[in-house]
Amino acid sequence: MRRLPRILKFGIPLVLLVWAGYAWVYGDWIRGYAIEDAMYPSPIEDPAHVDDLTAGREVVQPVEWDRLKPLARARAQDNTVCAALYFATYGNRGNRGTLEVEWLGPEISGQSQVDMATVKDNKFHTVCFPGVRLADVIDQPSFLRIRSLDGELGRSVTAWLSGHEGAVRATVDGQQVERTLVYHLRTIAGNTRERIAGWVLILFAGLIMAVLVLAVFDRRLR
Repeated sequence: MRRLPRILKFGIPLVLLVWAGYAWVYGDWIRGYAIEDAMYPSPIEDPAHVDDLTAGREVVQPVEWDRLKPLARARAQDNTVCAALYFATYGNRGNRGTLEVEWLGPEISGQSQVDMATVKDNKFHTVCFPGVRLADVIDQPSFLRIRSLDGELGRSVTAWLSGHEGAVRATVDGQQVERTLVYHLRTIAGNTRERIAGWVLILFAGLIMAVLVLAVFDRRLR
């Protein structure tokens, strides 16, 4: 059995390595093509957080369709619903534990889990609800619920609330507060042309880079 030429022996892993590197660097950017621009129900004013989301704590927020419907109607109604929540980590503290984020409605519900270790300080963290289409919920009373499954004091993230006047109030641990959860809604489409074009571009860029490196390597071997 003939052995692979040295150029192929080293070249195939190199092609895969270069492609994986491009995918790692640009993958999130390309996947973002499918997530449409955010729909904000209200601005952030006089913010305050809910303290550590330790095990058993929960925040429930009615979705403000009155403010969001004009924007939501312009979206593809088959798109999946996502929510972006504004968390804080207490200065990039290393947190651990799991949050369960739920979309609750009279007919359609969905849930997604968030690893607290992946949450960034004072950034929106987007979660999507597979099976929850915009068309199914846009005319239904809907709620977002954040529930901590196993958070520990001093090792849990927190969620921001806004004091924007006129916004629908959130409920924290069963008690309504004079603030609203800071969130926005997004929708995610299927494999859009932009996403496909992005992955194809990465593939060709990886191949071209690998070919150039292999050409130099082959010349040195000779």
